[in-house]
Amino acid sequence: MTLKLENGKATFENTYFAQVKTGTYTVSDNTITVNYTYEKGFDEGADKDYERKTNETETYAIQDEKSIIQQSSGYTFNKE
Repeated sequence: MTLKLENGKATFENTYFAQVKTGTYTVSDNTITVNYTYEKGFDEGADKDYERKTNETETYAIQDEKSIIQQSSGYTFNKE
């Protein structure tokens, strides 16, 4: 899984599930709030690709200058 934050735009990529979500983010103190507005991926149950608009908010905690933690799952993203 990869989370890219650049110039107010966020991209989350999960290669295991062939999923990409994009949106915007804001930073306040040590919290990053991402509002995902678009998602594409592969639906194994339907055996087809999908694209859809979404309205999903995720929050992340900045652990240090090189890593952030997804608050809903505890997964840590490390800066490349």
